Amino acid sequence: MKLPARYEKVGQPFSGGGMSTAFRCTDKHLERDVLVKVLQSGVDQKRILDEVRALSAIRSKHVVQIYDVIKDTSGAVIAIVEEFIPGQDLNEVIPVAEFRCSSDMSTR
Repeated sequence: MKLPARYEKVGQPFSGGGMSTAFRCTDKHLERDVLVKVLQSGVDQKRILDEVRALSAIRSKHVVQIYDVIKDTSGAVIAIVEEFIPGQDLNEVIPVAEFRCSSDMSTR
């Protein structure tokens, strides 16, 4: 997928999730780094738009800001532009651990 000329990719994509692949980009109009999540095909459009609208209404230091939604010629959302927060990958910070229910908890 080709991004609008406004957004220039910086480096390789971050590890992709089940719904998107994320790229660090430069917003050439506003001269700032952003994260562009390119959605996988087949993603539920209504769900994505509902989530993006909900996130864009929240102002908190604990929630990334949504800056833009990129749509294709049919009006389908193909990418979400959001605040870029530098740092470590969460998979490096929070190790994947097997959850085990103790025998005490399983009887409740």
